Amino acid sequence: MINKKEIEKYGPEWIILELIAKGNEEDNILKILENYKISWGELLEQSISHKIISNLAYTMLNDELRNFIPPYINQHLKLTLELNKYKNKLLKEQTKQIVEAFKKRNIEYVCTKGIILNNTLYENKDYRYLSDIDFMIKPKYRDVVQDTMKEIGFCIGRGDWKTNQIRELSREEYLREVYAKEKIPEYVIETNKDIITFIAAGFVTDFVWEKCPYKVDIEEAFKYNYNENIGIPDVNVNSLSISYHYVYIILHLFKHAWVNHLSEKRNDVNLTRFGDVYRYWNKYSHILKKELLEIIKKHNIYVPILWTLKNTDIIFKSNITDELNIKYSNFNEGLLNSTSNKNGSIIKLKGNIRDRLQSKERTKLIIE
Repeated sequence: MINKKEIEKYGPEWIILELIAKGNEEDNILKILENYKISWGELLEQSISHKIISNLAYTMLNDELRNFIPPYINQHLKLTLELNKYKNKLLKEQTKQIVEAFKKRNIEYVCTKGIILNNTLYENKDYRYLSDIDFMIKPKYRDVVQDTMKEIGFCIGRGDWKTNQIRELSREEYLREVYAKEKIPEYVIETNKDIITFIAAGFVTDFVWEKCPYKVDIEEAFKYNYNENIGIPDVNVNSLSISYHYVYIILHLFKHAWVNHLSEKRNDVNLTRFGDVYRYWNKYSHILKKELLEIIKKHNIYVPILWTLKNTDIIFKSNITDELNIKYSNFNEGLLNSTSNKNGSIIKLKGNIRDRLQSKERTKLIIE
């Protein structure tokens, strides 16, 4: 159902993006397109900021919706979608190379986030935006993983969007990356292709970030790993179990939402991450209802799980929190519209999570 008051408050463009993140809402999107004037500049700007423009393109280019797209914007969306498919193809090819090298060295790893979700939640149709390849490794493999990455042609560096080339890290960046406890430096490789000239791979050694008050035992989580396909025939990779991967996706989202300085670059919260949480529950709730509560209790991660699921329910009008039936009376509902500073102190924000997501100047939401 389309809520007219919500459209008046947030605008038809924002409601369309929420529906696209949710998935399978073409009928409701059609109703909005038929009844409201769309600012395509606003729709495109927000979709880019939320890393959902390729999903917008995929949804809008179906037979029922494509005629609502203005001329030339339709061509731009088609090119955007094809470029995303091409980049994802290159990412999968590099994933295959890395995984094969890891297998030869008996490195215990899992692939996480987008490279897995692109296949499991987005039908391997490659409209899910992927920035890089994400891995989790046990801490004892830090050195051998770095040696392996160098052997197969990767180097420590950053992709520079301004030049579309790989650049070396500054000394400050290098030291920060090398001495980080929860990850190893990002590795990049040249593709020798036009347009997509490099591919990046990121590696974490923990579920959480340094100074995080929560902890998940990686040794415990790795006991339940299984093989998952990434959309390449006969190529399976190691993945966290259904429930532990959900925990990691949630904790990653919570990290970005809770570390306030990320909001200055609008890298704190986005619709794609919340869409992943919603779609994941939709697909795997039959498993999560059996396993997730025990994991939450074992690792005492009630707060980040509840923060993320309650805000997901606010955005998509879902009932995940109620269906999961988490019993935790100490949760402070005031945290839902909050973040934190570098010292861990709570910062209150105006509005709710939808207001925060839509805002283009999120630091102005801070209540002094």
